[in-house]
Amino acid sequence: MGIEKYWDRLKEVEARFYEYRQMQTEIVDRVRKQIDKTVFSKGPIEEPSPYYWQRMGVKPGKVIKEPVESDWCCRNHYDAEGRLVMVEEYSVFLGDFEITAVYLYAERTEMLYFSAPGLIVLRVFEPDLMLAFAGKNGYIAEEYIREDGVLREVRIMRSIVDQQESHRFHYDGEMLALIERI
Repeated sequence: MGIEKYWDRLKEVEARFYEYRQMQTEIVDRVRKQIDKTVFSKGPIEEPSPYYWQRMGVKPGKVIKEPVESDWCCRNHYDAEGRLVMVEEYSVFLGDFEITAVYLYAERTEMLYFSAPGLIVLRVFEPDLMLAFAGKNGYIAEEYIREDGVLREVRIMRSIVDQQESHRFHYDGEMLALIERI
């Protein structure tokens, strides 16, 4: 069984996406008021989906002391509890930072991903599951499969192409040694 087992929950995520899209200015203003600390990085340094950047073939970013004029320079904003609440990336073309992600915390972690036209993806994280709606690009579900508390596989299902793929994780002791795409 594929993504269809999550249809009801994905429809809830879709409804929330359109609700947030109407309120995105208010949401961004509310999150800006929560910012307590800012950290610069060369590339993204945090992502709620396990090994997300490694699975995409991108090295995770590194913290830097000062911003640099580069498309991979990020401003990572944290609230008083130390949670990431907003990410801005520098655009060489625009000569300024623009918001790329906002995180909302309640009973679940929600990540709103932005691009120039506005909100383009809403990702909702639950224990061992991520559900997303990406507008015309459809729905995505990621199941995090664990054995004895250790992440062994991420099963990714997409509605737009009715596609399923998996990433299996191999460890050398406690260190991730290999990600196998299946």
